[in-house]
Amino acid sequence: MMFSAYFKAVEEVTGKRLDIKCLHGQGLAVILMDGHPGQALGLGDALLEINEPSVSGIFTTDAAEMVQHILRTCDIHCDRYVSLLDSLRIKFSLLLYRNMQPLKTVLTQEESDYVCSFRTISNQEDLDKFGNFCSNHPIHELRGI
Repeated sequence: MMFSAYFKAVEEVTGKRLDIKCLHGQGLAVILMDGHPGQALGLGDALLEINEPSVSGIFTTDAAEMVQHILRTCDIHCDRYVSLLDSLRIKFSLLLYRNMQPLKTVLTQEESDYVCSFRTISNQEDLDKFGNFCSNHPIHELRGI
């Protein structure tokens, strides 16, 4: 609701819709967030409401898929709390909000850097490797996400 209200408010105040590049071919290319799943799904729902598939070429009806076209996770939040990709429950679609501070005390620097690198994953093979790394890691907090 928050994003739908925001999009409507922008249009009411400016007299113009808020163009979003993935939907309209011009306008906002990215919306930066802290990666909280509720925020991400809310944005996805709002984007679904204004999407015209014949214009955007995006035919999904899944908010978690839709949001991937514009959402970027804030690097500061990512470094502070490290959002991990949920490999089991939501098809790697949503970012989970996890507190990384205790993990930094038990992960090697190399492991910590790898977990923080999730935001640069750009293909399915690397996404699968990342999911396997987390699922098979001896640290409980990384498994099963």
